[in-house]
Amino acid sequence: MTEGHCLKRPILVFCLWSVMISNALAEWHIEQITDRMTDRVFKYASTPAKEPSSRITADLHIGCFNARLYVAVQLSEKMPEGATISWRLDEQPVRYQPMPQVSSTSRSAIHDLNPGALRQAKRVRVQWAASTGTVLFYEFDVSGADKAILQIPCGNTPKN
Repeated sequence: MTEGHCLKRPILVFCLWSVMISNALAEWHIEQITDRMTDRVFKYASTPAKEPSSRITADLHIGCFNARLYVAVQLSEKMPEGATISWRLDEQPVRYQPMPQVSSTSRSAIHDLNPGALRQAKRVRVQWAASTGTVLFYEFDVSGADKAILQIPCGNTPKN
């Protein structure tokens, strides 16, 4: 091998490695909704679960409510009342959250999951267990959450 060839090879390996990392980031979407009563625009970030569970899909949302960021799970179908949500961030211990009694729901905030903790995390696993015995399991790739959070205005915004 010539000296020039040896120099080109590490550069090629570095370029391939960079492409794999950029492709490995989670698929975050920034979306917005407008409150029809106040005309306020709310932005939130969402990423889909890696796979559906029992043909029900789920998205993990990061949004802002009352000047605070929150994390929520949105299912593609309503579930019966009396569910418990379990969640685990990376290799941390499993946390449990009973849901309030409502007739049915397809969305629930994960109250003890600090959105700031997602900035350095790689994955979140969520289990939605309904009182009927139905158990849904989802895994979310949350890499890149730090960039998604930066795009969600939250808190006091300066006035012009």
